[in-house]
Formats: sequence, C-alpha cells, structure tokens
Amino acid sequence: MDSEALEGEHGEHGTQGDDFLEGGEDEGNQSKSLGTAKRLVPARILPFCGDVAAGAPLIPETRALPVEVPNSIHRERDDLFVLRVRGDSMISDAILDGDLVVLQRKAEVRNGERVVALIDGEEATLKEYRKDKQGVWLIPHNPELKPTCYEPSRINLQGVLVGVMRSC
Repeated sequence: MDSEALEGEHGEHGTQGDDFLEGGEDEGNQSKSLGTAKRLVPARILPFCGDVAAGAPLIPETRALPVEVPNSIHRERDDLFVLRVRGDSMISDAILDGDLVVLQRKAEVRNGERVVALIDGEEATLKEYRKDKQGVWLIPHNPELKPTCYEPSRINLQGVLVGVMRSC
C-alpha cells in the first residue's frame, strides 16, 4: 500500500497510535481520550524468585532476578514478586507450565483467591485457597487432580495471584 492510500485510510498523520505518540491533540488543541504518553505508567522491574509448582509442591529458590512486568498487571501495587509455574494443576484457570505469575504479599487472603502456599516451610505450590472448620484446602484447577486439606499451622501463604505472563 502506498503513502497516499495510507493517508486516505488513516488521515494525514497515519494511525491513531501515531497521534497518541505525538501527544494526542486534535485541531482544537484538546487531548483525545487516549491521553498522552506522559501519563503512562511504565513497566516495573520485579524480583523473580524461582519456580512454583502447579502440581506436586516444589522446594522454593531463594534467589531474586529482575523481571519486567507491564503496568496492566502491576497497577502500581506494592510487595509484588514473580514465580515461574511448573506443572499443570491450574490449567482450568489458563495457568500453564512455564507461565510467569505475579503475586502480591498480603496479610489477609479470601476464600477463592489463587495463592502460593508454602507447605511445612519447605514446598511451594500455586492453588485456590479455601479455609473452613476442617482446615486449609489447596484446590487444583485440573479435573484430574483432587483438593488437599491441611492443618492451618502447616500452611504459610506467600502471596496472592494478581497476574499471569506468558511467552509465545
């Protein structure tokens, strides 16, 4: 497609994205609804802390490497960290082996939230959290796997899921 065809199809300045990058102003000098690049919150660098099981629990790693996380996930939350998923226990939630999960450390966790739980201080796993009078349930989201109930003293919650990143 030649430049005249592009101008006719997208206007004098090309695409809407070009207008956005150039400041997003129309002839009346009013900002368009997309805003300006100056208002964007950039990606943040968060610590990558190793692997987490979505299946049989894994022993967590203690190293922290930097990982860039887009604003659409971090939304300027505090106390975030990243783990890589190993296993298939959360496939019904579209969390796959190799995905990176972004978690937030929180004092309180609600039933139904996806969490990383440390079991007996040794094994980390990603599951749905449920607490009732029987104990703490860690529930996989894979029809081939069954939930497991633990004494609350055996579970140390590490973080609540706030986002998933996948490489293609």
